[in-house]
Amino acid sequence: MADDTVEDVLTQLFGIERQSNDFNICLEKYHNLLQAFHEFVAPINAWLSCYIDSRNEAGIQKQVRMRDLLGNLFADIISNDLSDIKRNLPIAQFEELQTFFDNEVDVTRDQFDAKLDRFRHENPIDIFRGKFEIEFLSHFLHLLKHKIERRSNSITSRRYPCGYIFNKATILNQLSGYASTPNCLRAYIRKIALL
Repeated sequence: MADDTVEDVLTQLFGIERQSNDFNICLEKYHNLLQAFHEFVAPINAWLSCYIDSRNEAGIQKQVRMRDLLGNLFADIISNDLSDIKRNLPIAQFEELQTFFDNEVDVTRDQFDAKLDRFRHENPIDIFRGKFEIEFLSHFLHLLKHKIERRSNSITSRRYPCGYIFNKATILNQLSGYASTPNCLRAYIRKIALL
Protein backbone atom coordinates (compact mmCIF):
# COMPACT_ATOMS: atom_id res chain seq x y z
CA MET A 1 0.00 0.00 0.00
CA ALA A 2 1.34 3.42 -0.93
CA ASP A 3 2.51 5.74 1.84
CA ASP A 4 -0.14 8.36 1.12
CA THR A 5 -2.81 5.68 1.43
CA VAL A 6 -1.50 4.51 4.81
CA GLU A 7 -1.33 8.13 5.95
CA ASP A 8 -4.93 8.70 4.88
CA VAL A 9 -6.07 5.60 6.77
CA LEU A 10 -4.30 6.76 9.93
CA THR A 11 -5.79 10.24 9.73
CA GLN A 12 -9.27 9.49 8.44
CA LEU A 13 -10.13 6.13 10.01
CA PHE A 14 -8.19 6.47 13.25
CA GLY A 15 -8.38 10.25 13.60
CA ILE A 16 -4.65 10.71 14.18
CA GLU A 17 -3.38 14.16 13.22
CA ARG A 18 -0.58 14.16 10.64
CA GLN A 19 1.52 16.59 12.63
CA SER A 20 1.38 14.51 15.81
CA ASN A 21 4.06 12.31 17.30
CA ASP A 22 1.48 9.50 17.46
CA PHE A 23 1.09 9.67 13.67
CA ASN A 24 4.86 9.37 13.19
CA ILE A 25 5.07 6.45 15.62
CA CYS A 26 2.27 4.52 13.87
CA LEU A 27 3.73 5.21 10.43
CA GLU A 28 7.20 4.14 11.57
CA LYS A 29 5.80 0.90 13.01
CA TYR A 30 4.06 0.23 9.70
CA HIS A 31 7.25 0.86 7.68
CA ASN A 32 9.47 -1.23 9.96
CA LEU A 33 7.06 -4.16 10.00
CA LEU A 34 6.45 -3.95 6.26
CA GLN A 35 10.18 -4.04 5.57
CA ALA A 36 10.61 -7.08 7.86
CA PHE A 37 7.59 -8.72 6.22
CA HIS A 38 9.02 -8.16 2.73
CA GLU A 39 12.34 -9.67 3.79
CA PHE A 40 10.49 -12.70 5.18
CA VAL A 41 8.30 -13.31 2.13
CA ALA A 42 10.89 -12.46 -0.57
CA PRO A 43 11.99 -16.11 -0.87
CA ILE A 44 8.37 -17.32 -1.18
CA ASN A 45 7.63 -14.69 -3.81
CA ALA A 46 10.82 -15.62 -5.69
CA TRP A 47 9.94 -19.31 -5.62
CA LEU A 48 6.38 -18.68 -6.81
CA SER A 49 7.60 -16.40 -9.57
CA CYS A 50 10.02 -19.12 -10.75
CA TYR A 51 7.19 -21.63 -10.63
CA ILE A 52 4.92 -19.40 -12.71
CA ASP A 53 7.73 -18.80 -15.23
CA SER A 54 8.37 -22.56 -15.53
CA ARG A 55 4.67 -23.33 -15.74
CA ASN A 56 4.13 -20.75 -18.49
CA GLU A 57 7.18 -21.89 -20.48
CA ALA A 58 6.15 -25.56 -20.32
CA GLY A 59 2.44 -24.91 -20.79
CA ILE A 60 1.60 -26.63 -17.52
CA GLN A 61 -1.92 -25.98 -16.23
CA LYS A 62 -1.29 -27.09 -12.64
CA GLN A 63 -1.66 -24.36 -10.03
CA VAL A 64 0.09 -24.22 -6.66
CA ARG A 65 -2.59 -24.52 -4.02
CA MET A 66 -1.48 -21.62 -1.86
CA ARG A 67 -4.18 -22.00 0.77
CA ASP A 68 -3.28 -25.64 1.35
CA LEU A 69 0.45 -25.04 1.40
CA LEU A 70 0.68 -21.86 3.41
CA GLY A 71 -2.31 -22.45 5.66
CA ASN A 72 -2.36 -19.77 8.30
CA LEU A 73 1.20 -18.55 7.77
CA PHE A 74 0.05 -14.94 7.55
CA ALA A 75 -2.85 -15.13 10.00
CA ASP A 76 -0.59 -14.38 12.94
CA ILE A 77 2.41 -12.90 11.16
CA ILE A 78 2.88 -9.79 13.32
CA SER A 79 3.72 -9.98 17.02
CA ASN A 80 0.94 -8.70 19.27
CA ASP A 81 3.05 -5.77 20.47
CA LEU A 82 3.69 -4.67 16.84
CA SER A 83 7.44 -5.02 17.31
CA ASP A 84 8.39 -7.72 14.81
CA ILE A 85 7.34 -10.32 12.25
CA LYS A 86 6.80 -13.88 13.43
CA ARG A 87 8.67 -16.32 11.25
CA ASN A 88 6.39 -19.33 11.67
CA LEU A 89 7.86 -21.52 8.96
CA PRO A 90 11.42 -22.23 7.86
CA ILE A 91 11.09 -20.87 4.32
CA ALA A 92 14.08 -18.58 3.92
CA GLN A 93 16.43 -20.94 2.07
CA PHE A 94 16.20 -22.65 -1.31
CA GLU A 95 16.32 -26.13 0.23
CA GLU A 96 13.57 -25.27 2.73
CA LEU A 97 11.34 -24.03 -0.07
CA GLN A 98 12.04 -27.14 -2.13
CA THR A 99 10.86 -29.26 0.79
CA PHE A 100 7.97 -26.94 1.63
CA PHE A 101 6.59 -26.98 -1.91
CA ASP A 102 7.32 -30.71 -2.14
CA ASN A 103 9.17 -30.34 -5.44
CA GLU A 104 5.94 -29.61 -7.31
CA VAL A 105 7.93 -28.00 -10.08
CA ASP A 106 11.53 -27.98 -11.19
CA VAL A 107 12.97 -24.71 -9.92
CA THR A 108 16.72 -24.56 -10.16
CA ARG A 109 18.96 -22.92 -7.61
CA ASP A 110 20.20 -20.45 -10.28
CA GLN A 111 16.65 -19.46 -11.25
CA PHE A 112 15.71 -18.96 -7.63
CA ASP A 113 18.83 -16.95 -6.74
CA ALA A 114 18.43 -14.67 -9.77
CA LYS A 115 14.77 -14.02 -9.00
CA LEU A 116 15.47 -13.45 -5.30
CA ASP A 117 18.27 -11.01 -6.15
CA ARG A 118 15.93 -9.13 -8.48
CA PHE A 119 13.20 -9.00 -5.83
CA ARG A 120 15.60 -7.63 -3.26
CA HIS A 121 16.61 -4.77 -5.57
CA GLU A 122 13.16 -3.68 -6.73
CA ASN A 123 10.29 -2.09 -4.86
CA PRO A 124 8.48 -5.03 -3.21
CA ILE A 125 5.11 -3.30 -3.42
CA ASP A 126 5.43 -3.30 -7.21
CA ILE A 127 6.37 -6.97 -7.61
CA PHE A 128 5.17 -9.00 -4.61
CA ARG A 129 1.94 -10.94 -4.51
CA GLY A 130 -0.97 -8.68 -3.64
CA LYS A 131 -2.59 -11.40 -1.55
CA PHE A 132 0.42 -11.41 0.76
CA GLU A 133 0.33 -7.62 1.03
CA ILE A 134 -3.38 -7.67 1.92
CA GLU A 135 -2.80 -10.32 4.58
CA PHE A 136 -0.08 -8.16 6.13
CA LEU A 137 -2.10 -4.94 5.96
CA SER A 138 -5.21 -6.54 7.42
CA HIS A 139 -3.29 -7.99 10.34
CA PHE A 140 -1.36 -4.76 10.96
CA LEU A 141 -4.48 -2.58 11.03
CA HIS A 142 -6.33 -5.08 13.21
CA LEU A 143 -3.54 -5.14 15.80
CA LEU A 144 -3.00 -1.38 15.63
CA LYS A 145 -6.69 -0.77 16.22
CA HIS A 146 -6.79 -3.04 19.26
CA LYS A 147 -3.69 -1.38 20.70
CA ILE A 148 -4.50 2.29 20.21
CA GLU A 149 -8.22 2.20 20.94
CA ARG A 150 -7.35 1.62 24.61
CA ARG A 151 -6.93 4.60 26.90
CA SER A 152 -3.67 3.23 28.23
CA ASN A 153 -1.57 1.71 25.49
CA SER A 154 2.12 1.31 24.77
CA ILE A 155 2.09 2.95 21.33
CA THR A 156 0.27 6.28 21.35
CA SER A 157 -0.09 9.08 23.87
CA ARG A 158 -3.86 8.83 23.88
CA ARG A 159 -6.77 6.68 22.77
CA TYR A 160 -7.81 6.58 19.09
CA PRO A 161 -11.11 4.75 18.64
CA CYS A 162 -11.90 3.27 15.25
CA GLY A 163 -15.25 1.82 14.19
CA TYR A 164 -13.82 -0.44 11.49
CA ILE A 165 -13.25 -4.17 11.85
CA PHE A 166 -10.19 -5.07 9.83
CA ASN A 167 -10.02 -8.55 8.36
CA LYS A 168 -8.98 -9.94 5.00
CA ALA A 169 -12.57 -10.63 3.94
CA THR A 170 -13.62 -6.97 4.10
CA ILE A 171 -10.43 -4.94 3.91
CA LEU A 172 -10.50 -4.34 0.15
CA ASN A 173 -14.00 -2.86 0.36
CA GLN A 174 -13.16 -0.83 3.45
CA LEU A 175 -10.03 0.73 2.02
CA SER A 176 -10.92 1.03 -1.67
CA GLY A 177 -11.67 4.72 -1.29
CA TYR A 178 -8.13 5.34 -0.02
CA ALA A 179 -6.30 3.39 -2.72
CA SER A 180 -4.06 5.03 -5.25
CA THR A 181 -3.88 3.81 -8.84
CA PRO A 182 -0.33 3.12 -10.03
CA ASN A 183 0.71 4.40 -13.45
CA CYS A 184 1.23 0.87 -14.77
CA LEU A 185 -2.40 0.02 -13.99
CA ARG A 186 -3.62 3.22 -15.65
CA ALA A 187 -1.61 2.33 -18.77
CA TYR A 188 -3.03 -1.20 -18.78
CA ILE A 189 -6.60 0.08 -18.44
CA ARG A 190 -6.07 2.50 -21.34
CA LYS A 191 -4.62 -0.33 -23.43
CA ILE A 192 -7.55 -2.65 -22.68
CA ALA A 193 -10.06 0.11 -23.38
CA LEU A 194 -8.67 0.43 -26.92
CA LEU A 195 -9.26 -3.27 -27.72
